[in-house]
Amino acid sequence: MEAPGVGGGNAENFTFQARALLDQVAGVAGSLPACATFADALRTMEITRPSSPQYGS
Repeated sequence: MEAPGVGGGNAENFTFQARALLDQVAGVAGSLPACATFADALRTMEITRPSSPQYGS
C-alpha cells in the first residue's frame, strides 16, 4: 500500500529485493535477509488462505 507514512514504495521494495538477490548470487553474507523462496510463499498462502473471507471463514 502506497500512502504517506505507510511502508515503502515500489522503488524501495524493488531496490531491497534486487540487492538481496545479488548478495545471494554473489555468495556475499550481507546484512539483508535472504529472498523468500517459492516454498516460503506457498507455506504463507496455506496458512492465510483458510482465514480469507472468500473461502467462507
